Amino acid sequence: MTAVAPAPKSGFAPGTIGDLFARYVAVPGRLGPSKTTQAKVLRILERFVAEHGGKTVIGLQFEHVDAILAKRLVKVQAGKRMEGGVEAARKLRKELIRMFAFAVKTRMRSDNPVVSSDRIKVAAGEKSTGYHAWTEAEIDQYRARHPLGTRPRLAMEMLLWSGQRRGDVHLFGDNHIVNGRIEMRQAKGGKHLAC
Repeated sequence: MTAVAPAPKSGFAPGTIGDLFARYVAVPGRLGPSKTTQAKVLRILERFVAEHGGKTVIGLQFEHVDAILAKRLVKVQAGKRMEGGVEAARKLRKELIRMFAFAVKTRMRSDNPVVSSDRIKVAAGEKSTGYHAWTEAEIDQYRARHPLGTRPRLAMEMLLWSGQRRGDVHLFGDNHIVNGRIEMRQAKGGKHLAC
């Protein structure tokens, strides 16, 4: 039987969820392939650890996970934005499955309680229909309100004509213009593109 790898300094007692978290995130590649994904996953797990970090890894059972996810399902006002909901609970469950699989791998526990927790189901009336695609009339209205040379107009035109994600477009700069074309590497997936 292999010994549990020494944990980086975490401020949490050995065997706690905070200790597991510190060991898990010590290798950023475990969080995802890109820095953007890693940052998103880190925020999800940090929020979880802030509330449950002092609890023991071995003490967490599937019914505890169900209660934690049920709490995350509830949308709450957090400053100017809403937090929680179906997607937030789904993402939390997904990342907890991965982190507790690591706990099993490192012999901090023998099973993964998150796998036994209930999957997050979307009620029939809650299914997303996606984002509204602007009509030509709405684009014209926006252009009339924001003339050429304004930042809002630049943002809309870049999104409209590049076809890239918001997370990539907001990074566009002079360094991405090569021979009159926009060249960039997408944050999600790392694909190189030239527009």
